[in-house]
Amino acid sequence: SFLSMTTDPSAATTADAPPEDLQAYYALIVDSGPIIRQTGLTSLRGKAQSYVTVPSVLEEIRDAKAREHLERLPFDLATREPTAEGMKAVTEFSRQTG
Repeated sequence: SFLSMTTDPSAATTADAPPEDLQAYYALIVDSGPIIRQTGLTSLRGKAQSYVTVPSVLEEIRDAKAREHLERLPFDLATREPTAEGMKAVTEFSRQTG
């Protein structure tokens, strides 16, 4: 998967909200693929309040060029460890959606 997106309905009501035809995201979950391929992340700047990944994704970034790309992302990337409850929800959802 490229990115998982979660929306926060209150995000679109702030003074800095994007136009109504664009959806504001509370958080975007960044996977290793776009970082390794060095694609697709620049256009996400300003689309979310936060950008998050998990430690295992950062461990996958071994190539020097990919590491350099990671350091130059146009947004701050926070690292969080998912809870057991969160992992269970994601696993169940992925089973339902294939």
